[in-house]
Amino acid sequence: MNKGFKEIRFGQGRGYQIYDQGLIDQINNSIVQKARVNLYNGNKFYKPFEKSDLSTLQKIPHKISFNLKGKQPQGYLYLFKYQLRPYCVYIRDRTDNNDVKKDYEFIMVKHRFNEKLYQGTLFHGNFLQLNQYQNIFLINDILIYQDKAYLESLSSKINLLNDIFKTLYTTDLGLDTHQILIKEYGSYSQIKDFVYNYRNTLPYRDFINGIAFRPEHRSQKIIYLILNRKNHYDLNDFTIKPSTTPNNESISNSNNTNINTNTNTNTNTNTNTNTNTNTNNTNTNTNINTNINSKKIINHLKYPKITFLMKKTPKQDVYELYLKDLDTKYGIAAVTTLQHSEEIIKWFDTKSEIIVEAEFMKNFNKWKPIKHLSDNSNITSIIDLD
Repeated sequence: MNKGFKEIRFGQGRGYQIYDQGLIDQINNSIVQKARVNLYNGNKFYKPFEKSDLSTLQKIPHKISFNLKGKQPQGYLYLFKYQLRPYCVYIRDRTDNNDVKKDYEFIMVKHRFNEKLYQGTLFHGNFLQLNQYQNIFLINDILIYQDKAYLESLSSKINLLNDIFKTLYTTDLGLDTHQILIKEYGSYSQIKDFVYNYRNTLPYRDFINGIAFRPEHRSQKIIYLILNRKNHYDLNDFTIKPSTTPNNESISNSNNTNINTNTNTNTNTNTNTNTNTNTNNTNTNTNINTNINSKKIINHLKYPKITFLMKKTPKQDVYELYLKDLDTKYGIAAVTTLQHSEEIIKWFDTKSEIIVEAEFMKNFNKWKPIKHLSDNSNITSIIDLD
C-alpha cells in the first residue's frame, strides 16, 4: 500500500485511511455530479413533528422507520472504479459539534460485493457501535446505482436494496469491518407494533428514540417524532389514515423481518436477505406477524417450541427447517444477530444438517433455533401439530 493510504483499525476489522487527495477529490466530485449531494452541506431534510404535520401525513404517502438518538455518525459506502481499480470506501462523518464545516474520513475496506456494483453504487447510512466487537452500518438509502443518480420512490429503493443484498452481496465474518443492515420501514398502521414489539428484536434497539416519517418521494422533509419525552405525543392518540397508499406495502429488510399491510400484491419479497418466496394474488393482512405460506401454519401459541431438522444451504445465514412427515421444507430459520449466526456455525461444525429446538419469533414471523439437540432427538411431526 503506497503513502496515500494508512492501515488503521476500523469497526471490527482493518481498513486503509485514504490520504491521496486526487482519489478523495474524485470521490467528492463523483458524488456531487451523480447523486446531486454535497457532502459538506448540513442536513436540512429533517424537521421535528408538529401537530400540523398530521394533515401532511394524511395527504402525502410516508413510511415509518426508527429515529436514532444522539449523534450517531452518518456516512456513505461507495463502490466505484478509479484508474481501472475497484474501490469499496466508507465515508464517515467525523465533524465535531463545535465545527462549522463538515469533515469526513475516507476508509477503504473489503466487502464481498458483486463486481457489477463497482460500476458506481452509493449507499447512505449510520455507523453504530454496539460494543468493541460489533459494529453496524445501517443503510437507509441508495443514492447512486449503475453510476447514475437513483431518484425513484422510497418503495423502489427498498426493493432494490433488498435485491442487492440478497443476490449481489455475501457476508464474510472474517472480512467485514461492519455488519451491514438495511433500515426497517413500515406503514402508518404499524406504528405501535414498531415501537412496542418490533424495536425490542433489533440489535441496535438501545440507539432508538423515536419514529421517523419518510416521504415516498424526496420533495418532502423527513418528520421525526421523539418518544417518551415529557409533554410530547402519546402513540395511543396518534392515528393517521392516509388518503392514498402506495401499491406495494410489503417491505423486507436485512433483519429477516417481513412487515405487511392491507394490500393486494402479486409478489411478496421474502424478508431474509438471502432467500426469496413468491406468492400470486395474495391478500396480505395489516399485521406485522402475517405468515404467507401455503403449507400448514403452526399455532405458535399452542406450540411455542418445535423440534426441527435444520439444513445448511450454500448461502450465508440461510438455513432450511424441516418437519417429520412433510416432504418439503417448512421454512427458513430466523438468524437474528451476529452472535446468533456465529453460534449456529459452531453447531454445524462439519455437518450439513442438525436437529434443533426453535421458538417462534413473533415479530420476525419465523422460527429461531435456540438449542442444538442430539442426533437421536425426535423431530416434530406436522401431523401432530393440530
